[in-house]
Amino acid sequence: MVKLNLKLSGSTLIETLVAMTLIFTAMTLSFSSIIKIKKSYNNDLRTAAYMIVNKQIQIEESDSIFIGSKRLDYPSFSIRITKTLYDINSKFYVLALKAITSDSLVLYETRKILKIPTIDKNIKSAHN
Repeated sequence: MVKLNLKLSGSTLIETLVAMTLIFTAMTLSFSSIIKIKKSYNNDLRTAAYMIVNKQIQIEESDSIFIGSKRLDYPSFSIRITKTLYDINSKFYVLALKAITSDSLVLYETRKILKIPTIDKNIKSAHN
């Protein structure tokens, strides 16, 4: 007859189930926290704000007569547009656009220094 080696011990079914439950709980908590973090960054909203702001920059560059600030409202956020004269030279202006949610979270912000077109160039381009 074969002698059993009593020094080797296995785990019982209860110990295995408890270990599996602990691992499952840890993984569930980690995945749920990752999903919450990802949602808190508003990735889809930030992407939409980025695209709309870049499109609005092109519109504002062509409308260089307006100096001041205005606000464009969208369903999920608003865009604040500010045009101010550049400090050093009055031939330039600063175009600042900021996309903000209703709870004051800044989604996207950009600034650009642009040259104010002269009246002579505008008249020449209108005649052509």
